[in-house]
Amino acid sequence: MLQFGSLNFYHPEDIKNFPEYQWRVEGIFPMTGTAMIFGESRVGKSFLALDLAVKIAHGDTWFGYDVKQSGVIYVAAEGPSGIKNRIAAIEDFTEKELPTNLVVMRDPLDLMDDFVIDSLIEAVTDIGQVIIIDTFNAAVPGIDENAVRDMGLVLKSVRRIVSESECLLIFVYHCGHTAQDRPRGHSSLQAAIDTRVLVTKKSRAARWHVVAQREAEGSVLHEFSLQPRLVTNGRSCIVIPGERTKMGAEPTLSGKNRQMVFDIIKKLSDDAEPKPITFDELMIHASTAISTSQKHAKQRLREALDGLCKSGQIVCNPDQSYLIA
Repeated sequence: MLQFGSLNFYHPEDIKNFPEYQWRVEGIFPMTGTAMIFGESRVGKSFLALDLAVKIAHGDTWFGYDVKQSGVIYVAAEGPSGIKNRIAAIEDFTEKELPTNLVVMRDPLDLMDDFVIDSLIEAVTDIGQVIIIDTFNAAVPGIDENAVRDMGLVLKSVRRIVSESECLLIFVYHCGHTAQDRPRGHSSLQAAIDTRVLVTKKSRAARWHVVAQREAEGSVLHEFSLQPRLVTNGRSCIVIPGERTKMGAEPTLSGKNRQMVFDIIKKLSDDAEPKPITFDELMIHASTAISTSQKHAKQRLREALDGLCKSGQIVCNPDQSYLIA
């Protein structure tokens, strides 16, 4: 290792001795970092997130994946009144009480408040290394989720929580209003997240799968159902795991234009702090290289961008700027 002032530089041999990457849920959620469970309304995101919280607190497997036990803070920031019945349904189904290392927070949470962040860091350090916030939007009141500045301030708080408490922070998040396969709001948040899990539902069949993973490949999807349960004060649902299905190979960057546009976005982005690229910027760099006449260059660029968005290689912001996924 070399040191220059406060900076450390490691040789390849030094890196071989670094600690192994650790998983909280094997191959899905990291031991320390950030994650997102997102989808449309009424697809079972919150039920899935609470089921995950219970499995981590117990140290049980989750959909067949090994789990390293930890205390969990579950922030029921959206719809806290329903959490009592959800817990009652789980306890009734499993015939055992939830562990005491799972605690629920019902009070409003503001991730833009430094005092709140201080308290949350203190709590997670004492209780356990996992925080699940349901939902993200309920914990950031008053921000413009499409504004890069506002999202940057939120990310500053998120990074501080994770770095100072060495926790796993999971957000339950909504889809975009028009794009049902990506989180809504500015892409700077999703680009900073280590694991993104998409929850979808068709008729009564629900499923989740990893659509982006920083340290592993999302190669499987899991089906699940929400089984209704009657409890003392009404009714709720529990998560019943279904089949595990192999997904197809990762989509390739087929087509000369698509590959060229992807390379331009990657080149123009800053890897340390990813910067969204506007359509006009792309047009300047791509117009002479697109495989068509100048007259149809804009149409071909839009086709390439649409293909990259649908295949998951890039994300599109509401302001029509683009970023590597």
